[in-house]
Order: sequence, then structure tokens, then C-alpha cells
Amino acid sequence: MPLHLHSEIVARTGGITGSGATRVLGAPHIDRLEVVVREAVQNSWDARVGDAIRFGVEGFEFRGPQHAALLEALRAGTSGRGKVISSPPPRTDALLLWDRDTGGLGGETRADEPGESDFVRFAYMIGETKARTDALAKGGTYGFGRSSFMAASNVGTILVFTTCKHGRTQQSRLIGMTWGEPGTVAGKKGTGRHWWGVPDSGGVGPVLGREAKGLAKALGMNPLGDDALGTAVLILQPRWSAENLLPPLARQSALDQIRSGLLWNCWPRLLDGSIQFSLRWFGVDVSLPDPRQDQRLRHFAKAYTAAKARVVPRGVDRQMIGCQRPERTLGVLTLAQSPFLPQEAPGNDGGDSVRDASLPLRHIALMRGTRLVIRYLECAAPPDGAQYAGVFVADPSVDQVFADSEPPAHDDWVKERVPVPGRTFVSVTFKRISEVVREFIRPAQVSVNDTVVSGDFGLLADAMGGLFVGVEGDGAGPGGTRPGGGREGGNGKGPSGVKISVHAPSRVVDGQDIVLYVPVRLVSSGKQAVSLSLIARTVVAVEGGAEKEPPTGASLPQVVGWRLAGASAMLPGSTISVDIQGQLEYVVVLRQPRDCCAKLVVEAE
Repeated sequence: MPLHLHSEIVARTGGITGSGATRVLGAPHIDRLEVVVREAVQNSWDARVGDAIRFGVEGFEFRGPQHAALLEALRAGTSGRGKVISSPPPRTDALLLWDRDTGGLGGETRADEPGESDFVRFAYMIGETKARTDALAKGGTYGFGRSSFMAASNVGTILVFTTCKHGRTQQSRLIGMTWGEPGTVAGKKGTGRHWWGVPDSGGVGPVLGREAKGLAKALGMNPLGDDALGTAVLILQPRWSAENLLPPLARQSALDQIRSGLLWNCWPRLLDGSIQFSLRWFGVDVSLPDPRQDQRLRHFAKAYTAAKARVVPRGVDRQMIGCQRPERTLGVLTLAQSPFLPQEAPGNDGGDSVRDASLPLRHIALMRGTRLVIRYLECAAPPDGAQYAGVFVADPSVDQVFADSEPPAHDDWVKERVPVPGRTFVSVTFKRISEVVREFIRPAQVSVNDTVVSGDFGLLADAMGGLFVGVEGDGAGPGGTRPGGGREGGNGKGPSGVKISVHAPSRVVDGQDIVLYVPVRLVSSGKQAVSLSLIARTVVAVEGGAEKEPPTGASLPQVVGWRLAGASAMLPGSTISVDIQGQLEYVVVLRQPRDCCAKLVVEAE
């Protein structure tokens, strides 16, 4: 089916040009394909009709009948005096973004008709903000997502197919758009904006009904099915992230960027299952990993889960962030600290430090009601051998303030974009996050004197009691006797076959206490890094190994923290998360009263 081409003429009072409209996003700090998927997901989430949606990305190639249908549809603008783009060559690439369980692009199909219309706002308008529909501002605050789609096309052209409610019936609509440099239209000055559809009172309207469905199916852009509500946007001849590569390599690079963009920007929705993602790339289904299994994202996932939990888990700090003048709750900040083991950065990190596995995490994921990541805020450097990840979720009462502070690409909170007191809220948020982070990463101090006891461990054991160490879990073996009344734990196997052994401690006298440094060695023979949590716990022990409650008022043995062997920085608390490939050694720091016998157990999960 050939589409009618309508080219816009500059009005007496002027208007935005096609090339100008593609630049409204400015210069986002992330790759253009990431901008595309971010904007598409936000638009789709904004159009939801329930609590969950389905969202898909597909890369494919126009070949055979599909390519013939494309040539026929765009014939009016690819040849002759009305030419606006070059005729698509054989085996033309396309990028399709689609959603289901949304309302589609409903409303009137003419911009001069009164009332709200998502279709008009997307197809014709520039910069019009969608009215608020509830107390929580949603995505699509600026409506500039379409600009990112156009900018991602080498020929500035997209095709849009939607099925929506229209009155009491369901209606399908298809329209095309091209934005380019200004030119002339029948001897008059043109804006460079063009639409592909059907003639409508001197203008252009969408193809409707069965014809729209038939054309969408012929062009390979109808993943919605015949009766499903939703929208599909086809980006013609997309600008892949690495256009200088041969097509197969360029496509693979683009897939890596899109997959990374979906994962790093949308992982909170992956966690709660409110968005079901589908990714199909040139005929192959591609899965998205569980964020909780990703080497770096799992730390953010832990912090995010703690933000909503009734009880804050070990190793995580949660604080409310607020403003005093004027008084307002701004949001909740959760921080999770863990040891850092440098690794060679795999894959495409886009030059972003938060994804570079060779660098420690020191970032806070900023988000508001959409639960899509706005930005990873890089904060103070952690101590040597440590890293931290955090999540800040804006309070619903100030969600709109943060939404208004976002630039068109939704990739930052900029205080200068909002008036007082909103400007104050944004400024105080960043200041308080910085303060809380610095307090959180302050190294724990263990006050001990310089007397290192060594040699006659037997005499020391008689005076202070003994230390028993061991490994609990599948395959843990019995301990073997060590000189000096202590006991060294045998080898145990943690999750995924990691061998764990706990060794005899060194001891430092500190007043009435003893500070013990207990080596814990991990060995993994696998080819892939293994992630696990180590938990150190202590109990008071009596002769024969039985455990009992200490006398009332008596001091208790206590785990102070963990540190990498040879490092000075210590992670406070009894639990750490570890990525192990090969051999690694940690030291558990334990404070024990001189007059008791403690049992230290290291558990792995």
C-alpha cells in the first residue's frame, strides 16, 4: 500500500524545523541507543493501563516481500521531485520497539481537534507535556522520546503502528514521520518535517483499521497481534553504535549496547517483574540476566531491596533524606558495602565507570516513581579493597519536583531547571547523599596497643581461654588441633564448589580484650567467577565444645569486620559478599574478652 506524503510548509509565524527538532535532546551522557531504549521504556510505562506491561526490542532486516512492501509504502517520498529520503536498499536494517498492556496512542487524530490526544502529541506536537493523571509523576514528562527515535535513524524516518481504544471501539493506526533539513515544497519554504499516511483535508492522517493492520503486518511491525492494545515504533536504517564496522559486527555492538541499556536503566522493573522484557535480534531470542546475578548490579539490587524491607539486612545502611528549611522528606537512601576484587572489565562499558569491573563501585542509583534509573551518581572514593553501591528513591511528595528538574533525556536532576523551593530540594538531596556516603565509608577503627603476642600461645590460652574456628555448610570437615590451645578449621565446600578453610589466628592484647586476626582462605577451581556471601559468627564455648549463654553482664566475643589479606581497610560487620575466581584470602577481625573461650564459625551461602 503506497502512503501519501505530506511535507510541512513554514507558517507565517515560523516553526521548528526537522533538523532542529532532532536536537532537542541535547547531548546526553549515554550512547544514543541507550537513550532510545530509555525513552521507549518510559513512554511505554507512562501508557500502562494496569500494574505491569510487556516491552520488546527487535532488530531485523527488510528482505524479499517485506522489502517490497517498504518500497511501495514509501514510493511517494523516495523518487521524483518530492523525494525526501533515498530509496531503502535491499536488506535494509530496522529497529522495532513495542509494548503491550498499554493504552496505545489514543485520542483524536487531528492536531486541531480539542481535548487530550496521545496520538496527536506523539505524531505532530513538539515539547507538549502530558497532563498528570495521578499523584505520582510518570515517565514521558517532556514527550521528547520520539526525538531520540528520529535521531537514531540514518534517514530520520520512523513508522508508528498503534492499537488503542477510540470511543467504544478499538482502532488501529499507522503513520510515518521523517525529519530532515529544511527545503522547498512546491516553491515554498519547508520545515523539513514530513508525514506518511493518507490525505486529510489538505494535510495528512494515519492509515486506519484493517488497512493499518495489514500494512503493519507486511512491514514486520505487528508483534502486538490483532486484538492487543499497544504501540510499535520502527526506526528505519538505524544508526548502530559502531557504524564503521562490518554489518554483523555493527549489529552485535548495537545488541550489546541495547542489552546493557535495558539492564542498567531498567533493572528495578526487572526485579519486581512489572515490566516483562523481550529481546529478539535478527531471528535469535536474547535473554536479559537477573540483576541479582550480575557481578556489579547485584550490589545495587541488594540496596534497592533493603529500601523497601521491614528489616534492614546486615551490611546495609538505610537513612531517610530530608530538608529542614522548608521541612520536607526527600527520599530514602540505602547503601551496601562489599569487598572489591579488581577484574578485567568485560564487554561494553560505554566508558562509564559504574560498569567498569576494573574499578570499585562508588555510585548511587538515582530514581523516582518510575523506578527507572535516572543517573548513577559517583561519590567519594571507598577505602582500599572496598566498594559500595547505593540507591536513592525520591519521596512521592517531591516526585514532580525531580521530574521537572530533568533535562529532556531524563538522565540527571538539574536544580537550575526548577524554581525555589524545588531548587533547594534538589540541592539538599545531593548534599545529604554526599554526607551520608562519607560517614558510611569511614574506616572502622580498632583501638589496640602495639604489643603483639607470639610464641608461647599455650600460656596465653591458659590466661584467656581458647579460640575455636571452623567452617559450617555442605562438606565442612572437622578441625585439627593447633599449637597453643587453639583449633584450626578443616576444609569445607561453600556454594558452587568453593573450598573454604579457616586458619589459626594471630592475637593482639588490648586492655581486658584480645583482638584476633583469623585468616579465611577461599579457593575456586572453576573458570568463571563465583559469587557468595560469607558470614562470621561467634558464641561462648565451654569445655567439650558445648555452647551456652554468657553470665549476665559479661562481655561477649564480637566480630569487628573483614579485610583482604595484606590490606589495611576493613569492612565493618559480620557479613561480606565475595566474587572469587582462583584463590583469595580474607582476615576476620574478632574482639574477644580475656576471660572467655570463644567459638568462631564461618558460614557460606
